[in-house]
Amino acid sequence: MRLRTDKMHKDILKRLNSINKPQRYLTEKLGVARSTMWRLGQGRDITVSTFLILADWLDDGIQDINKYIKK
Repeated sequence: MRLRTDKMHKDILKRLNSINKPQRYLTEKLGVARSTMWRLGQGRDITVSTFLILADWLDDGIQDINKYIKK
């Protein structure tokens, strides 16, 4: 099982664009390292705890966390 970090990164960028905020806003708000955002953009793995933090931020009542998991 692997995470679809590239898909998550695209969804993060969409949400940030919708609220007119840069990636730096998210790193400061959630305490996520800027290098984590870079890894997401490259499709690289991140820790499960960071994945859950980002998934929680993305959750607006519609998101399904399973769409970020490859089986």
